[in-house]
Amino acid sequence: AGEVVRVELGGTPAGHWQEITDFAGSAAADNHYTFDSVSGEIRFGPAIRQRDGMIRRFGAIPPRGANIILQRYRVGGGISGNVDTGAINTLKSGIPFVDRVLNREPARGGLDAETIEQAMMRAPSLIRSRDRAMSSDDFEFLTRQALPAKVGRVRALQARPGEDSNVPPGQVYVLIVPQANFPAGYLQADELSLTPEDLATVHEYLDQRRLLTTRLNVRTPAYRWVSVNVQLGTMPGADEGAVEREVLARLYRFLNPLTGGMDGTGWPFGRNLFVADIYQALQNIPNVTFIRNVQLYAARPGGERVGEPVDSIDVVAHGVIVSGLHDVQFVQ
Repeated sequence: AGEVVRVELGGTPAGHWQEITDFAGSAAADNHYTFDSVSGEIRFGPAIRQRDGMIRRFGAIPPRGANIILQRYRVGGGISGNVDTGAINTLKSGIPFVDRVLNREPARGGLDAETIEQAMMRAPSLIRSRDRAMSSDDFEFLTRQALPAKVGRVRALQARPGEDSNVPPGQVYVLIVPQANFPAGYLQADELSLTPEDLATVHEYLDQRRLLTTRLNVRTPAYRWVSVNVQLGTMPGADEGAVEREVLARLYRFLNPLTGGMDGTGWPFGRNLFVADIYQALQNIPNVTFIRNVQLYAARPGGERVGEPVDSIDVVAHGVIVSGLHDVQFVQ
């Protein structure tokens, strides 16, 4: 957003047009345009006939025959462009002295165009908030607006009277879990962090829309890493490799800040984890005849276990569960 379009007529500069989101506030002399990032279409201000028959213009229009010049452009592949390390390895055309190419980090930030269904879900929040942050829902909606390609999940927590005397009145905690290329799998610690620049972008966006009495704290949640060992038996002749993959897939999907929990929308903020939850998540796996034992451990961000098995993992109000490294043992 904010790109400038240069207009020339017969090789002579005829002004610069500024990108805006819509023409609602544009006057007839304003050099404004909108850009559809899906179709690549640039639109200049419309002329609308009023009830009295007069024509009202919302934004200026370049002279007929003028050249419209964009100083730069960007192109992406949506979600399909979020590929893993090493996936970008083909030269489409020869470049002198370049033998091969390789992406050393995962490609991130790709986002597909909004569907009609998503727009219908977003519209009530847009109308309700009116670009102002008052309720928790407003803060969550506006956070997604501020950083749409990077916010995977967001939760705004407001302290209630009497909950904590150390929390200043009007304090709002905005907790952001970043998007991940493969959200249902094992998540690295760096995938769950946001850069200081991203946090500052959200803070500035919300700060312009908050009440004067509101204090903001924008950050990632307190991640509670866990590791699970599962001992189980299978039917004779079962493919143990396939069973192991299914068990691990369920664990990484269930113990997950983006896809976890019973409803698959992310582990609930502040909800403790119990061994019984693991048993429930592993029900009805094909070719598994019994689950003998489940051991639950606290883990470090790198995934390795800490200490002895426990019956439960406590999670603070601003925290969520994240999978460390899990393993499966087959028993008779």
